[in-house]
Parts: sequence; C-alpha cells; structure tokens
Amino acid sequence: MSCSERLLSAAVLACLAEASPAQSQLVEVTLPNDRPLVRQLTAPPRDFVELCTRLRPGVLVDWAFESEAPVAFNTHFHVEGAAVRYPEGISAVTAAKGRLAPGASHDYCWLWSNPGAEPVTIRMRINP
Repeated sequence: MSCSERLLSAAVLACLAEASPAQSQLVEVTLPNDRPLVRQLTAPPRDFVELCTRLRPGVLVDWAFESEAPVAFNTHFHVEGAAVRYPEGISAVTAAKGRLAPGASHDYCWLWSNPGAEPVTIRMRINP
C-alpha cells in the first residue's frame, strides 16, 4: 500500500470512528435483482456519506458515480463493525467506476469524504 493510500485509509477510518450508526451519512440499501439501483446522496461539508449493502460471494456488482466537486472515495466492507479496506481508494476525484466481486458475505460500502466547505451531491448507480 502506498503512502497516499495509507493516509486516505487513515482519514476514512478516523471519520468512521467518529460516526455513530444512527447518523444520516450512512445509507443502507438492498439491491434489486432485476434493475439498477440509482441514488443521489449528499456528502456534508468536511464529512462523509456512505452507501452500504449486504453482498454474498458469486455476485458481481458494477458501480459508477459522479460528484459535483472532488471527493475522496473508497470501497470497503465491514467485519464485526470495523471497516476493512477493499481494492478501491482514491482522492480528489469527481467520477469513478468499477466492479465489486465479493469473496465473502459482508456489508460492502462505497464511501465519499468531502473535504470542502460546501455540500457535494453524488449520483451513484449500481448494477447487480
């Protein structure tokens, strides 16, 4: 893991440690089997928003997002309440796409951190 990836992971984990599960920045969804899931989210200023869903092995999920302003972004999964880093992690990005191929049943999440002073709108599409 590169230095910048370690810094990004540390920053995201710090945000997660400060957040409680009841906060509105955590959005839990169930993916439909027959159509894409499209969501619009807002990352508050100097905060994050996280979209999570339960996935099992053997399910391939294509995802893509666009944001109005640069955000730090990662995908990860949760094990016993703790976030574990997954292959995607980038900073200062306004769009990205990828494929998630879970190796185990977990809650998988897409997380956007907003370093700015204004809210950032994010449009997310997930194709199960």
